[in-house]
Amino acid sequence: MISSSLFSQTKITVAKGQKFNVEVSSKTSSLADMMGQQMESISNNDNTTQYLVNEVFADSIQLQSTITKLKSYSSFMGQEMNFDSEKKDNKGEMADMLGPTVNKAKNLLIGANGKIIKQDAVEDVASGLGALANAGNTDAIDLFSPALIGKQFVAGDSISFKSESKSAKGQTVDSGIYHITAIENGLANISYTGSRIISNAFEMMGIEMQVNGNNAVKTELQMDINTGLVLVKATVIDLNLSVDAMGNLIPVTGKVITTVKVTQQP
Repeated sequence: MISSSLFSQTKITVAKGQKFNVEVSSKTSSLADMMGQQMESISNNDNTTQYLVNEVFADSIQLQSTITKLKSYSSFMGQEMNFDSEKKDNKGEMADMLGPTVNKAKNLLIGANGKIIKQDAVEDVASGLGALANAGNTDAIDLFSPALIGKQFVAGDSISFKSESKSAKGQTVDSGIYHITAIENGLANISYTGSRIISNAFEMMGIEMQVNGNNAVKTELQMDINTGLVLVKATVIDLNLSVDAMGNLIPVTGKVITTVKVTQQP
């Protein structure tokens, strides 16, 4: 007989009225080689989003998401920008862009696999290369990992993964392997190793840049098999990019470290 602690199939199980807090912290550091000079860029983003389960249908779930806290900092070519939703004196471009996103409820509908079916228009609360490096996550929210929903988990086994995400400015292709390292008391510990190939555009300091890259991705996460919730997740992306800024090709290397923590509210 196979113990239930070693063999399980994941599914999303939530109830109407449940509330979850998702705390996300992302730190990006990069170096661009511009005509023989090393230019450093730093971006730190911390946000808390509350998800309310409005309705649970047979094949979908209706949620309401609200960013309750948001803090962002970026530094590039000697210029710094800051925003902190808990302060009253925010001014400047970042305040104009991020301020309206805080405490603004948005509705979304996800399928039984955790993928977003439809949602209200969303603003990007990250900035710079960090936002670009995480562009492959646009079809899901941090509560769930669609690649793992509906899969049978066996401790020691692996699950292959590939996903393509397209937008008006480009595309992202993720591929890799999830390794089920352990299952105990309904919790699965999982390691992911893969790559993120991007061809996209983003804006920095008022200049739109075309970016291509093949980035290495490593993730460690813990998942509640009985609910499908991702409880904690830590991701490291090693950046290896080529940036086309007004016809100048600039090689960029760096790292994006993102952590996610999910808690259920009373």
